[in-house]
This record gives sequence, C-alpha cells and structure tokens, in this order.
Amino acid sequence: MAGFFGLRLAALAVAGLCAAVSDPPAARAMHLKQAGAAELERALERRLHGFPARFRQIPIAAAATPRTLPRAVETLPAGIRALLEDGSAISLLYYDGAAVKYDWKRGDIAEDLPLYGASMSKSITSWLVGRALCDGHIRSLDDAVADYVPALADTFYGRVALRDALDMTAGDRPLYADSARGGGRSRNREYNGPVMRGAAPVLDALRGFPAREPGVREFAYRNANT
Repeated sequence: MAGFFGLRLAALAVAGLCAAVSDPPAARAMHLKQAGAAELERALERRLHGFPARFRQIPIAAAATPRTLPRAVETLPAGIRALLEDGSAISLLYYDGAAVKYDWKRGDIAEDLPLYGASMSKSITSWLVGRALCDGHIRSLDDAVADYVPALADTFYGRVALRDALDMTAGDRPLYADSARGGGRSRNREYNGPVMRGAAPVLDALRGFPAREPGVREFAYRNANT
C-alpha cells in the first residue's frame, strides 16, 4: 500500500458517490459542481498549496516492506468521470481488493505529487457507511441515523437520514447562529468550539441540539454530520 496515502491521497466515498451517480440532482453536497472554472481553480490551489502552508503536517513514514498493488486499470465510466471533472476532485484511485481498477488524475497532476487531504473523517465515514450498506448491516440510506446510533435519538441529528448526513443536507441550517455566512459554510461555533477545545465530548455537544424535524434539505457544511 506504499504511496496510497503518501503520494496520492484518494478517497472514494462509496455511499455518496453511488447516490450521486444514480441520481445527479440528489448530489446536493457537490457544492463546486458547475461552480465555474475560476472557483474550481481557487479550490484546487487551496488543496495543493493552501492546506500545506496553513496546517501542521504529520508525515507518514513509508512501509518497511512496501507491497506493490497489482494493476488492471480500466477506462473510468463516463458518468463518474464527468462527476469528478465537474466537481473539485483531484484524483481517484480505486482498488477493488484484487487490483487497481481505476486510476484517474486531474490535468497535470504527477504520479509522485504529494496531495494533502482535509476532513478525512468525512471520507472514512462515507466509505464505512457504504461498506455497511453493501454488507447488509444498513437497510437503506433513507433510514434515520438513530436507527443505528440510538444514543443520538434525543438529538436533532438522530432524525436525519443517513443519506442527508453524508451529503451535508441535514436541514440543520437554522440550528447555527452564523448559518448565513459563506452560503452556510460557517465555523459551526455551537459544535466545533466545545468539541475542538475539549470542553465537551461529541455526544454532549450534539445533545445541545434537541430532537426536532429537519428543515429544508439544502447544502450546509457541518462537521456535526460526521
């Protein structure tokens, strides 16, 4: 797996991607889709240069005995390629358990160019939910979060559908005092502050949002969904 994280960081959010490919209008979390070339260029610049300069870096050493993944690369399906190119994806590397099946890179991204990721728990959560769905542990992405995490039943997010939590369309915009800023991409002070300062564990912070019916399911970037 050497290089999978160190050289090319690629996350395939299974559940979210499947939903987007099968029902493009439902992929509301693709907030950079059709945003225009200038905005997309700014997003890519932030990923390639902004993140490394702003955040503390944690190097991951190469494996002592790296294993080269077998390759049986196929042409990326047109629908998935269009989804990636219209959004802000930099690369996609898909390993199906036997061989690398898809290996896509945007433009002039070199094979050995270090790429930096943010919000990694969101990608990992999406992958795990997709795997649980495929293995039959989850009946439907339209089920409520509390069906599988009973501890959240008395919170706002307990009534949110898994699909909406993954898509950041939980209908939670009215919960946040600064929800209007940046099209909903706010600092989420009511959640992020206590959790990141260690003043409250995640469950206690979420209990600050009592159970109620979700509002309009429009895109609003909230770490609480993850």
